[in-house]
Amino acid sequence: MIFEHTDYRTFLKADLAKRCHTNPRYSLRAYAQYLQMSPAQLSRVLQKKRAISSDKALEISSILNLKGNKREYFCNLIHLDSAKSPMAKEYIENKLKDSRPSKDFYLLEMDIFRMVSDWYHSAILELVECHDFKPSISWIARRLGIPQVEAELAIERLKRLNLLRCDEKKWTKIENSYLASADIPNEAFRKFHKQTLEKAMRSIEEQDVKERNLSSVTVAIDTSKLSEAQQLIRKFRCDMEKLLSKGQRTEVYQLAVQLFRLTQKKKKS
Repeated sequence: MIFEHTDYRTFLKADLAKRCHTNPRYSLRAYAQYLQMSPAQLSRVLQKKRAISSDKALEISSILNLKGNKREYFCNLIHLDSAKSPMAKEYIENKLKDSRPSKDFYLLEMDIFRMVSDWYHSAILELVECHDFKPSISWIARRLGIPQVEAELAIERLKRLNLLRCDEKKWTKIENSYLASADIPNEAFRKFHKQTLEKAMRSIEEQDVKERNLSSVTVAIDTSKLSEAQQLIRKFRCDMEKLLSKGQRTEVYQLAVQLFRLTQKKKKS
């Protein structure tokens, strides 16, 4: 959504990333053609080496089907980028704040939601811990098999949430306890678990059996023991994390445990 962005470039990058996710063959060149720009022009815009004119802002907002306050918000982001005087910048910033739902708290909520719901955020934080890590967006994108623009947006989000510090030669994962107490919607966790299961399914075809372990058991249970089972699963996850994180780390893995009902729930009589 446009309102989660304070820079029109991150909005365009997010839109490009979404299209690349839907169609892996989609490219910056295709997006530039869609926006009726040359690839070189769009690349310079996204790199903050070129601005967008007011007329082009209206044209792009029409192409992206932005209407009403969304169209106004997008155009104001572009006007803010080209504003010269402090007074003009302050005026446009106030207009943006007034039109954005829940102001800055909304932006924080959206960052947390996306950080939890999209698998590659936690993967980036773990990749930083690997012995051969390179502080390069293109390297991270290749290692995780995601579009470069998606990796760039995720890194910026992790920095905003104070989960990642990026110095010139060293990137550091930061432990941040406030996320544990954040009110995160169940929808974010559902999306994350779906992505995890999709990655597990792909591993069946793409990874050698020596590189993965997918196993399951079907069992009739006493449901009164579910609470105890969940405690054992949590302990197992912690023990495995301690074991696997020792030594020289070179790969990022996902340990996922599923325990769910196969039978249909009984109707209350």
